[in-house]
Amino acid sequence: MMCSEDYGKNIIICGLGGQGVVLSSDILSDYFLHQGYDLKVSDIMGLGQRGGSVMTHLRYGDKILSPLIKNGTADLMIAFEKTEVLRWAHLLKPNGIVCCNDYIETPTTVTCGLQEKIDVEEYFKNLQQNLDVKIVPINKLIAKHNLKRQVSNIIMLGYLSHLLSWDGELILEILSKRIKKDYLSMNKLAFDLGKNITNK
Repeated sequence: MMCSEDYGKNIIICGLGGQGVVLSSDILSDYFLHQGYDLKVSDIMGLGQRGGSVMTHLRYGDKILSPLIKNGTADLMIAFEKTEVLRWAHLLKPNGIVCCNDYIETPTTVTCGLQEKIDVEEYFKNLQQNLDVKIVPINKLIAKHNLKRQVSNIIMLGYLSHLLSWDGELILEILSKRIKKDYLSMNKLAFDLGKNITNK
């Protein structure tokens, strides 16, 4: 699926520091480059090392000139925390897809008293009126299989590979080159668990 000049598929990857946003963008970047697409990626780190917001713009297509996604033009958001969906929802196009972990963490801006806490679930009800929102039950899988929370992003990539018909074997091959051997078996299990999620 090649695209016209400077128009391609736009993906937002977002979460908190330590949730693997950058690793996920690296894996997907390698994946789309291997498929022969032009690619532009821009990471916005914020206070990521302190659990703050982290977000990546990833654009791929036949020829991509700009690394940033304009408001209302993102096709897909991959989110590892629910509040981050609310923070960046304005970037999605109408009926854009949101794949979000069911995890919620109070933002540092709230714990520091800079913002008031909001009812995340109530906001999600509003989002679902205009977006294709898929809540991925990653917390249950982590608890059931005694996995580390750090593999949440890999579970999500497995889920997306099935949902969007991406080449799972190629993603696993790329994953194997980016993950230390000591953690590879756990990450492969996480990926397979994500592929088998039936939540659509």
